[in-house]
Amino acid sequence: MRRTFTLRELARLAQGVGPGALPAGTPAERLAALIPLAAAQRGLSGPDQGDDDVVDPYGGNDALYQRSFDELLPAVTVIGAVARG
Repeated sequence: MRRTFTLRELARLAQGVGPGALPAGTPAERLAALIPLAAAQRGLSGPDQGDDDVVDPYGGNDALYQRSFDELLPAVTVIGAVARG
């Protein structure tokens, strides 16, 4: 579980990793370097872990799928920005 994150948790923890902490390199290399640094951030801040959950749209209507997408998009944006440097 040390290397397993929800997307929202990884995005939240990635924001606590300083920009200079990740090496120069490809986005894949930067993302690989981010994982242990993000894991080290666990427990340092006390946000409600429920904030890391995403609504499960399975079997729902289009509005529920849109809500799930809207919850995930900011996290994907943050992770992508960190990986690109």
